[in-house]
Amino acid sequence: MVKRIQCRHQSHNGRFTFAFAHSDGAQMGPPASFILASETHLRSLKCNFSHLFLVFFCVPGICGSNLLINGTEGESVELPSALGNMTRNDFFTMQWYFNDRNIVKNTGGKDDVNLHSQFRERLQLSSDFSLTITGLILQDSGVYQRSVLRKDRVKIPVHTVHLQLYESVKAVKIQLNTTWLPVKQTCEVHVMCSSSGDQSASYTWRKGNQTVRGRELHFSLSPAEGGVTLTCTVHNGVSEKSTNDTVRCTSAGDLTHRHNDFVQVNIDEPKPCVIKENG
Repeated sequence: MVKRIQCRHQSHNGRFTFAFAHSDGAQMGPPASFILASETHLRSLKCNFSHLFLVFFCVPGICGSNLLINGTEGESVELPSALGNMTRNDFFTMQWYFNDRNIVKNTGGKDDVNLHSQFRERLQLSSDFSLTITGLILQDSGVYQRSVLRKDRVKIPVHTVHLQLYESVKAVKIQLNTTWLPVKQTCEVHVMCSSSGDQSASYTWRKGNQTVRGRELHFSLSPAEGGVTLTCTVHNGVSEKSTNDTVRCTSAGDLTHRHNDFVQVNIDEPKPCVIKENG
């Protein structure tokens, strides 16, 4: 999901303080401040972002930004042009590059969005020269740069967007292996979490108040401890999904468990988990 954020500023003794806010006015995080030579060097900036806004910077004569954007395979993403109040009429040429290769060009008011076979029929330009990529594939990950030349032949500093694509996290499963130790009268429990989809995703276990990172978990469980709930959460830059098991070791050494699944949620829009009990 792409959101609109705004930069607001106020000046005091040469120091400019910026507050980030959604378009509805809700503030995002603490303000950032720094010094510019004069207020005439400041240009307003509006930027779109998906999932993560990394940093923006101002230099004399232009306010630009450097973004990290996370995208989901199969969906769309918009890369902001970060041109502030300037419009297409202010420029002689406007271009977008992907890993140093030209993919979009506007000269004399005419757009060409079919310069690279990888993106054919998948690129769209907005009125402010922001670039939308549809039908995202993992190979679209990389460095995108907006380069423009004003009609007075002044070149605006290059604006860079780092786009990282992920597969959605899909089905999450827990595998249980146990060994009964008669001498200790306990079950040795070994659990492994697996998922389909993004194979580079991160794994986190929750056991009571304990949190452990990684795909595997080892612990001892006695019949006296009763049921222990284990939750495995798999997550990457764009999505997460969880599943859990309630495990109990009986006096006979048999390990029983009850399994629940959680629905998948997007990271940028947290939702309460809904638990469905199987069987």
